[in-house]
Amino acid sequence: MGTVVLIRHTSVDVPAGTIYGQTDVLPDHTFAAEAEKLESEVRPFTGFSVFSSPLTRCRMLAEALFPGREIHFDQRITELDFGDWEGRRWKEIEQLEEGRYWFDHYQTARCPGGEGYPDLYSRVRDFLICYREKFAGGAVIITHGGPFRVLAGLLKGMNAEGVWDLPSPSYGGMELFELE
Repeated sequence: MGTVVLIRHTSVDVPAGTIYGQTDVLPDHTFAAEAEKLESEVRPFTGFSVFSSPLTRCRMLAEALFPGREIHFDQRITELDFGDWEGRRWKEIEQLEEGRYWFDHYQTARCPGGEGYPDLYSRVRDFLICYREKFAGGAVIITHGGPFRVLAGLLKGMNAEGVWDLPSPSYGGMELFELE
């Protein structure tokens, strides 16, 4: 039916271990070099439909890789909303009772003031259902680690529980899927 190319945004300008989820952080100072590396890899897909999270780290990459092209920005493929934890350190959250509960039940528990993985899964699945017909001519989707894993799992025919066992893609990571 068509090829779908998933790309995770490039490195971000936040200290390691910081929770940034839906916080609109900027790409790291390495952005130009990382985008240039990806340019040659996406060249075969320049005629594809392009979809992106509207957050700056994805938007900038989409615009750098596909200048002058129509880009469909969609809120449904933004990262998990970590709510009250955004901007805090994972090490700090691990010490909290609610943090330990979330780590033990991350497949079902919500972040305080934010989302849970079922919410993320549901909105990313809705995105895929909404645009699946457009993917017939090929699609590039620039997104975040969480939505990347959900999309990869759905494109592989996995159930919701199996998606979270997939490895998180590296910054600037790319994976291709052939739809039938």
